[in-house]
Amino acid sequence: MNGRCLCGHVSFTLRETPEGVVICRCADCRRWSGNAWASVSVRLEALEVRGAPVWFRSSAYARRGFCGGCGASLFWQPVTEDTAGGERIAVSAGALDLPTGVSVLREEGEAADFQQAGPLPAEPRQLTGRCLCGGVTGRLAGPAGAVEACHCIQCRRMTGHHSASFGPVTDLVLSGHTLRCHATQTGHWKFCGTCGSSIGFSRGEETWLDAGFIDPPTGGRLTAHIFTAFKGDYYRIMDGLPQAAER
Repeated sequence: MNGRCLCGHVSFTLRETPEGVVICRCADCRRWSGNAWASVSVRLEALEVRGAPVWFRSSAYARRGFCGGCGASLFWQPVTEDTAGGERIAVSAGALDLPTGVSVLREEGEAADFQQAGPLPAEPRQLTGRCLCGGVTGRLAGPAGAVEACHCIQCRRMTGHHSASFGPVTDLVLSGHTLRCHATQTGHWKFCGTCGSSIGFSRGEETWLDAGFIDPPTGGRLTAHIFTAFKGDYYRIMDGLPQAAER
């Protein structure tokens, strides 16, 4: 089983078949991936990594690995006092080449407001946001409003599952010397160079902001799924919201 980041600078091979996929919606994974992070767990010795991921100590008990070139969120590893990592490592499910042949084992964490369907909030409010390490911050007028889940190949490799973003936003102000951009044929991906948090995607003067970057409550509601023809094979879309095979 093979996989890679968005730009291809970091690739990997799994030498064993994982049991299944865990989808995590905890606050840290939302900040890091911009939505939810999906992963498979393998023994450390069963993972062969090519390239050099950047590691960020995200808590007292774990570190996260990402590509320093594109910002793709790739690995989560437990950390103990006497070793750099535990015996197992979580690997991004979205970065895996299709078909994966696995399915969702369980989902963890409480869903944020933007990960649920429902009436759109009408009250305007100032929105603030930050990456996982706090090196990049942002502000804009809210509420987030309609949030779309994008299942395209780029979003899957970048975020580890699928993206959840809103926009285009016109009054976004981003600050922080760790802000990085990765250029593709379709636009620019914004991420933090220290922690690897996904921030958003820009095309020309337009920016779509990852809802997980925003401090809750975002005032956003999930309204549609796009590029579902390219979705991962390990999950199903069952919320009844409109779906588009492409845009």
